[in-house]
Order: sequence, then structure tokens, then C-alpha cells
Amino acid sequence: GIVFGDDAVSPPKNIKQSFVNSGLLHILAASGMNVAFIYTFFFWIFSRLRVNYKLSVILGMITVVTYSLMTGLGAAVVRATIMLLFVLIGKLIDRDAHSISLLSLVGLIMLIYNPLWINDVGFQLSFIVTFGILIMAPAFVVLENKIVNVFVSSISIPIIAQLWVIPVQIFYFNNISLYAVFANIMSVPILAFLSFGGFISSLFAAITPISGFICKVFDFFLNPLLSVLVNISDFWGHLPNSSVQTSHPNILQIVVYYAILLAISGLLYKEFREKYFKKIVKTVACLLVFLILISLPIKSSDAEIITFDVGNADSFLIKSPDNKYFMIDTGRASYKGGKTQAEIIILKYLKDRGIKNIESLILTHFDNDHCGGAVDLIKDLNIKKVYVNNLNHDSISAKEIYNISKAKGVSLVLADNNQVVCEKEAFKLTNYMGMNTSRDNESSIITLLKYNDFTMLFTGDANVRGLKSVLKELPTNISVLKVPHHGANGGIDKTIIKYLNPMFSIISVGENKFGHPALYTLSLLQDSKVFRTDVDNSVFIKISKKTFKIKTYDLKKRKYI
Repeated sequence: GIVFGDDAVSPPKNIKQSFVNSGLLHILAASGMNVAFIYTFFFWIFSRLRVNYKLSVILGMITVVTYSLMTGLGAAVVRATIMLLFVLIGKLIDRDAHSISLLSLVGLIMLIYNPLWINDVGFQLSFIVTFGILIMAPAFVVLENKIVNVFVSSISIPIIAQLWVIPVQIFYFNNISLYAVFANIMSVPILAFLSFGGFISSLFAAITPISGFICKVFDFFLNPLLSVLVNISDFWGHLPNSSVQTSHPNILQIVVYYAILLAISGLLYKEFREKYFKKIVKTVACLLVFLILISLPIKSSDAEIITFDVGNADSFLIKSPDNKYFMIDTGRASYKGGKTQAEIIILKYLKDRGIKNIESLILTHFDNDHCGGAVDLIKDLNIKKVYVNNLNHDSISAKEIYNISKAKGVSLVLADNNQVVCEKEAFKLTNYMGMNTSRDNESSIITLLKYNDFTMLFTGDANVRGLKSVLKELPTNISVLKVPHHGANGGIDKTIIKYLNPMFSIISVGENKFGHPALYTLSLLQDSKVFRTDVDNSVFIKISKKTFKIKTYDLKKRKYI
């Protein structure tokens, strides 16, 4: 996995998470670092064997091309290989290359070949980090003593790489590894031997008669190094606050950050310091102030509701006017060991916006399309309370939720009729229990949100019997109805619709074999404006003190309109 990338050999989840927390995840992707290590070792061996210099260079070129082909030609490996080949060709014809110009040329060649690489995270990280190292590292490696230079570069390069990688890491992964510099400094020497040894063993293992022997010999030497690497990762990754969750930065913030780094890079060189010191310092100070100002969170005093597009399942996020968050249902469970919708969609949305704390999670019932992502959310978020309709449900999903809640110290609360979940000034969230029955759908928790004149009823998979049992306790002429059971037959009838008389209705639905939403249900809602997540995608409601607006997510524009 370290030599050829985690696309070739995927590591266990616990090791991968450890590498994420410690800032070493990049070593599980074949990269330019591997190319550099492999070529350096081969060239050193050829030189010790007194092979002709030009022949050594040519053999090294063949070696790195072979390695890049074995990795599957990922963007980072292709970038490093092409750059190295150009440099080596220059050595053969006694020509030096201008590093930044060469990096730009390689980027152009790669994008001409495959323009879609511009969206590849590996491509972006590889070029940004390489650019940062090329403009900053030379300022540190200036001494004549080679040993001192090697030591200085082994310290400075990981620091530079981390400085340049931070915005991209936050943009895509919503976290910062606080101890990544230290973990990388300790890991680099080990990675050099692992990269070279793993590559060599792979070459010789292709020779069938000796493959078993070769694997045993190399495993004998490399396994201890792997153990040390994992221990380094575990040490730094398990320290308090090793991985800090961050909100999603915007493009302006990223541009300003890199502008600051470029200005600081100028201060590293004597000729720039002497000419422009005051100007650069003033520029950096102004940019820092500007970055801080545009990074300050802007809190809204409006209430908000997000209907996540989770297919034929339910999940809603509610924000109160005082910026407290509540959730109702968590989408579908994973399929055959894959990721849940909570992990793919909901957690990504929350992390992008820096939302870590959930006051209450209401699980309407224990069907997998409503509680399937609860375990992931309870693991990754700070949830104070989880409301359920049954504390002794015997399904696997329910037992997992009970266990993770107990392990995380989350309070499990049995839902009750007229149960106030939150009440602050004009904002009120109230639970109702439809039917006290063993049938999950009929016993769904029904939740009413009221904010000034706005009302929205969340119904889970409740049916006509369940809704009618609490109907007289609910307000008439509500603003929005979350249609029960994805619009299936039997969720509502004429009496319910006449009583509730919703202005708008939301059906959380996706591709299914059950015929959701039913034509009869749609006919009952003909006087209500209907939004469907399979047609309109995610639905966003913003509620001010006097009015409310409903928007749907435009996939092309990537925003609510």
C-alpha cells in the first residue's frame, strides 16, 4: 500500500484512521516521494558498482518509468516521473532546468493529455506542494556541509509541505493534523527504505520459482520498519486534539492564504529582504487581518431546515434561531460494508459548515432507511440526546445504536406524547407518539416544529391510524408537511389533509420498487405545492420572524435557488 498506493492495497480501517489523525495519510498514496526514493537508491547502488554515469542515469530513468507503470499512473506519480525524466535528460546533455518552468511545463503536458486531472486531489496536492518546496526549500539549504544540508532539508521540507498542503486538506477533508510535521519528520527515513525495498521485492517476486523466498526475505527486513511506522502514526494520532475538524474554506480564503505564503517566501531570500522588507511585512500584516476578517463565522438569527437528498429514506437538519442544531432521522444504512448515507452526505455537509454539536437526534423508528446512519453520526458528532420510540427494540440497528450511545455517554430518551424537545422564545420542537404498537411504522415519532407563524410536521413512516391518534393535538393549516412514508399509500387520507391543509409538502423519496410516491397520495396533495427529493434534490427552508422561503438545490449551479 505504501509503495503502490491504497488503490492497489487498501489498509485496515483502524490504520487508515490513525494515518489520517497523524497527518500521514499521504504515504498511502503512491507519490513523487516514492519516485525520488526509488531513483536515489538505484543511482547510489549503480555509482557504488562503478557503473558509467550516463548509463546509471539511463538505468535510473528506466527504473522510475517501470515503477510509475506499476502504480497505475496516478497524477502525483506521473508528475514526479515526467519532471525527473526531464531533469535527467538535461543531465545527459549538460543542460540545467529551471524548476518552476519545468513544473509548469509538466502541468501543461498532463492537462493536455487529460484535462480532467485538474479536478484530481492528487494532482492538486502534488503540484501545490512541489511548487511550495521549490520556492522555499532553497532558502534553507545553503550551507556547504552536505551532511548539515541533508539534516536541514529533512526538517524544513516536511514543514514547508505542511504549510502548503493545509488549505487543500481542509477543503477536501475538513481537518488539520496538528502533529503532522513531527510525524512526517520521524517517518521520512523509514519511508525511504520501505519504498525501495517494497519496489525491489515486487520486481523479484515476479520470478515465480523464487517469489516465495523473496517475499519471506524482504518481509523479514521490512515488517519491523512497518511496525515502527505504525507506532509513530499511533503515537501522534492518538494524542489529544491530534485531528481538528474545520469548516469548509471558500476560494477567497485559500487565495489569501497562499498570497501570504508567497510574500513570506520573499522574506526568506536576502536580495528580497534588503529591497522590499517593509513592503512585504506590511503586505503580510494586511493579508493576515483580511484573512481573519473573512474567516469570522457569520451567524444567522433565522431558523433553517434542510431536507437531505438521501434517496428513498429520511434525514432532516434543523437550526434554531440561536444556532442550535437538531436532527430527525439519518438516512439509509450501508450496503455490504460500504459507507452509509450519513457518512457520504450528512457528515460531509456538517463538517463543511463546522457543525460539531447536535442538541438532539430524533430517530422516528428503527427502519434502516431512517436510523441507518445513526451510529456514524453518534461516533463523529457531539450529540447530547437521542430520542427513540423503543428502548428495547430487538433489531441489529437498534442494538448498535443503544451500544454506541452508551459507549459515547449519549442520553437515550424514550419519546412521549407532547414531549418538548426544545423551547426557546418563539421556537418550539415537540414530539408526539402516534400508536403504542410493535409495528415500527405505526409507532413512528411525529415531531412538530413551530417558529412564530411557521409550522412544519415531521411524520417519519406514520400511517393514517398513527396520525389520527394525535391529530387533534396538532395545529390546522400548517406551513409544511413532511409526507409520511415517502408518499406511500396509507400515510394520509382526506380527513388528515383537510385538517392539516399544508401550504407546502415535502416527499423524501428516491428510486424504489414500492411505487413511492403513490398516485393517490399525490392526488390528495393537489392543493399543496409538492417538493420531491428525487426531482428537486435537497430542499432548504429559511424561516425569519415574519416569513419563510423554500429553495431547492441546483446540481449544475451547486447552490440552493
